[in-house]
Amino acid sequence: SSCSHHYPYHVTIRVMSERPSPFDDRAELYRKSGDLATSIATQHFKLYIDDLTSERWRELMGLLREVDTWADDTDVTSQEVLDALDSFAIFRNRYPAITPENLGDETHSTMLIRTQRILHLGACASNSTTPARFVAFRILEAKESANLFADTATPHVATQPVFHEEFIPTLQALSEGATLWDSLVDAREDYSTGKQILKPSSEYYSKVLGALVRRIIRADGSLMHLEPIKHIATKAGLRILNRVKNGIPEYSNLHRFIKHK
Repeated sequence: SSCSHHYPYHVTIRVMSERPSPFDDRAELYRKSGDLATSIATQHFKLYIDDLTSERWRELMGLLREVDTWADDTDVTSQEVLDALDSFAIFRNRYPAITPENLGDETHSTMLIRTQRILHLGACASNSTTPARFVAFRILEAKESANLFADTATPHVATQPVFHEEFIPTLQALSEGATLWDSLVDAREDYSTGKQILKPSSEYYSKVLGALVRRIIRADGSLMHLEPIKHIATKAGLRILNRVKNGIPEYSNLHRFIKHK
């Protein structure tokens, strides 16, 4: 499909049994990113975040880690990913707070459509032939990912004026910044493995870095509070412990350092 259009998601139910282990062994520790979002909301924006929203955000980040690895590092199709998310059978034991039943049909449908858009934009970025288009698609992909936080917030949380006016735009900036950072760090590896067709060049790095700096400025010091810093440090420590415990699978960023030693 064209990278200038998005298409509505059409449900195709397929029965899939529970998957006993995550697609990515980092999924559990990525729940800390949900804690990070909650701490930014409460400390920087003085928002009230209820326990259900906080748990949904924790589970959302674990699920996003799984789906990202599944979609990027296996030969699964986007439709198969969407079908699995639609039935939720292989995820429900790990992510009970964001099952279709607990979210409700309307929210579940909204999230499926958004996820289809994220997968589509990711594919468009992978197939981009100019740095400007690559950066544009990566930014849109990251922004839609951040919008999943708004989808999963309870009405009590989402109806606070600051939530949509200030918190979500900041979360979008942080998500875009993290994605652009990955595009800087992973560029050579992603090009060599065929995950992107655009060869890294001075123009590529300049465009990505420039966009990244603008997102850091837009985030406006939202991470510079005790709780967010604590969550970032904890997640970094947990990632190291996870590698010590589980070794280094193909999808780990550590592989590129081992290869290039």
